Amino acid sequence: MRLYEILLEDIWSDISKKWSEEGVPAAAIANVVGEFKRLKAQNIIKNNDIQFWANKPFDDFYEFVASHADIKSKTQVKKEAKKDQIVLRNDDEWYITIPLTEETSCLVGKNTTWCTTSSDPGTLNVFNEYLTQGVTFIYCIRRSDNKKWAISATNRTHIMEFNLEDGKTITQKQFVNQTGLDPVELRREALSKESQMTKYRQIAKAGFEKTGPSRDIQAIRQDVEGEIIKAGAIADAYVYATEYTHRRFLRAEDMIATDPEIAVDYAKDVIRGRFVKAEPTILASEFKDDYLAFLASKGIKI
Repeated sequence: MRLYEILLEDIWSDISKKWSEEGVPAAAIANVVGEFKRLKAQNIIKNNDIQFWANKPFDDFYEFVASHADIKSKTQVKKEAKKDQIVLRNDDEWYITIPLTEETSCLVGKNTTWCTTSSDPGTLNVFNEYLTQGVTFIYCIRRSDNKKWAISATNRTHIMEFNLEDGKTITQKQFVNQTGLDPVELRREALSKESQMTKYRQIAKAGFEKTGPSRDIQAIRQDVEGEIIKAGAIADAYVYATEYTHRRFLRAEDMIATDPEIAVDYAKDVIRGRFVKAEPTILASEFKDDYLAFLASKGIKI
């Protein structure tokens, strides 16, 4: 890319950030800016000085581009996003859905701090990355007060992750007490929809392989790991290792070793062998036989 083109992209990034801070959805900005670039390349737009738009409101920019082409409005973007989901429940009490695209995740999860709902320029949204790893998200919205909970589930383990709007992780018991919902049944129903999700996982994977991870991903992963350990979120540590990094989460193993049930799953799914530091806890628990049977299947004796 030539220096001039790089500078143009920097300018567009600054303008887009300004509009986003003014409350314009990122999807709408990207759509209109993309159309502007296409029209400029085709010499349809005469006033193509992008600096002109630096201090203009987004609505003016939108009207200008719309006058030159048939583009999607902010309302249309929202309507399309609403289609890309699987609604599990929609009644007077709850709206429970599975988002299938990043845009839908941002729309349904609006006003949360989940890492799958960020639409601000310069921030990382990992929805597609998780989607390619086989994770299914279930967003639960209570009608009475519009409070939101997120469930992360996969068919590779029975362990689920539960998050409040502010991103705080809670236990399954806390989720049940707060919502009165049955997370096991929600997981079963959600995972039964996998055939409807396959196409979306493939699309996300193709896009992710093309663009690659964010250049800031390593720093963000370090932050995520630190937050998991700081919160003492044992289930999150297990899910992070099995669904996100696919390797041992060494910094969290002392913490994981204190929970015999998760420690056994960690030995099976991550270490794939003995979890030595967890054995005193495991062997004194009801999960002893399960652990020993697993080791025996690997030809390991202790």
